[in-house]
Amino acid sequence: PSRPTPPPPAARSPLRDRTQETQRFRRGTLLHRLFQFLPGQPAHERLETAARVLADASLSDDELNAYVESAAKVLDDPAFAAIFGPDAMAEAPLTGLVDGYAVNGMVDRLLVTSAKVLVVDYKTNRKPPANPTDVPEAYLRQMQTYARLLAGIYPDREIQTALLWTEAPRLDIVAVPPSVN
Repeated sequence: PSRPTPPPPAARSPLRDRTQETQRFRRGTLLHRLFQFLPGQPAHERLETAARVLADASLSDDELNAYVESAAKVLDDPAFAAIFGPDAMAEAPLTGLVDGYAVNGMVDRLLVTSAKVLVVDYKTNRKPPANPTDVPEAYLRQMQTYARLLAGIYPDREIQTALLWTEAPRLDIVAVPPSVN
């Protein structure tokens, strides 16, 4: 998953320019950090927690408030409640063999229940496709790899994969075929 084939769409480089594209990349990086640390925090404590988590970003008060508001739109949305609930794990490591290759990855969120396993990957610095069925092949392969690793760990459970496009925000359940050629 860290080196998918084919490669994913190009990420926005913070070194390429210092304009709107750079701000988008930075936004994704900072939101990703907030999604790791803000779930479970009471709403009235989020700003203080975010200030600590993003202290190295040198944000103005207005910028910090805007990031917290963006994160809150996702965290407070009932559609994402289980993903950010107390039973979901953040930054969960996955390691195993797929087709004889050692795979090591870190998933953004992992929710394991008695019936199913849901793995969620954030896409924080990329625009979501207009149609959820138009997910780039690289992401399908990434999610297929995660699904195969998890199927080996949890053979008795349904494995479900999803992409959380933080810019939208939108959660796309990704149907991964048994093999993506």
